[in-house]
Amino acid sequence: MSADITTTPIPKPEPASQFSTAQATAAEQAAMQSMLRTMRKQRIQDFIFHKTTMVFALSVLLVLLGIIISRNSAPASSRAWSGTRSTTNTAP
Repeated sequence: MSADITTTPIPKPEPASQFSTAQATAAEQAAMQSMLRTMRKQRIQDFIFHKTTMVFALSVLLVLLGIIISRNSAPASSRAWSGTRSTTNTAP
């Protein structure tokens, strides 16, 4: 049977022996700066995406409201012109 996940110990990573403490710290700082740049860029992209989707959602809402308003006003205009419709002649 497979071992239970809660009882299996997770091995701890060994520190890299090829780097000294100063080199590891510089490498960690460079990695952290790179990660912060990436996070900043993603935050800007997320803001732009959010605003763009909001604009498109509002435009869809406006189009739908326009359709609803025009559909509700159509029966009134058709009743006003109902006398001008041609009727079929039932005479032979």
